Amino acid sequence: ASEKSPLHQSISVLQHSHRFDSKQALGRLAKSVQMGDAENVIEILSGNDPAIQWIGRDGGAEAQEGALTCIVNGYDAYRQTLDEAPNGSIEAIEQFDQFRVLCVHHSGWPGDVSMNRLAAQRLAEARGEILSDGNYLGRPVMVQKNDYRLGLFNGDTGLLVGEGEGSGYDVLFDCPSEDGGTRRVPASMIQGLTDAYAMTIHKSQGSEFHQVLILLPDQDPGILSRELLYTAITRVCDAWD
Repeated sequence: ASEKSPLHQSISVLQHSHRFDSKQALGRLAKSVQMGDAENVIEILSGNDPAIQWIGRDGGAEAQEGALTCIVNGYDAYRQTLDEAPNGSIEAIEQFDQFRVLCVHHSGWPGDVSMNRLAAQRLAEARGEILSDGNYLGRPVMVQKNDYRLGLFNGDTGLLVGEGEGSGYDVLFDCPSEDGGTRRVPASMIQGLTDAYAMTIHKSQGSEFHQVLILLPDQDPGILSRELLYTAITRVCDAWD
């Protein structure tokens, strides 16, 4: 038999994060959650560091209203960019990807299904618009299943662009493999598109955002864990320019 590698049955522990400074509030919060230090987590959340805000800590209506206000502010830049280029641009996608709402579960408050609906409504109200049913210009969407024929995969996000009505909409995707360009795919060709203002923490794994809004339920649904919360916190990347 061949000689086994010196690394056989070894365990590697990754200690350094390239997303943010481990000595700053965000890094200390992530570490405290990872270590199960609840007292330190509360202390950091209750502090005055501008990188972290604890919104509606008592839950209820205050938490919901605070979350919706944060959503309007978080997605304002992407909407303004879309106003300047209504037919779509890489800048609009980049602005949208700077912020994301992360939820523990799908159903109920604050699940991603209800939060996507509420976010769309509140954003329309903030701009003095009437939210139309179904598709609309600038709607952020997420692909729900792999489509190898189109080269689209579960979790891919894009923005609806085009004239709509009879001509239909396209979905504008960021294509980093094409020198930072974009790709347009007719929305009618993509099955199972869903709103992408909010997503589950599980679905967000592997993603990076400049800012996240993490919505926690008033009662533990049975899936909330240190690992899940750590995943949500570490979606933030301070390295963004």
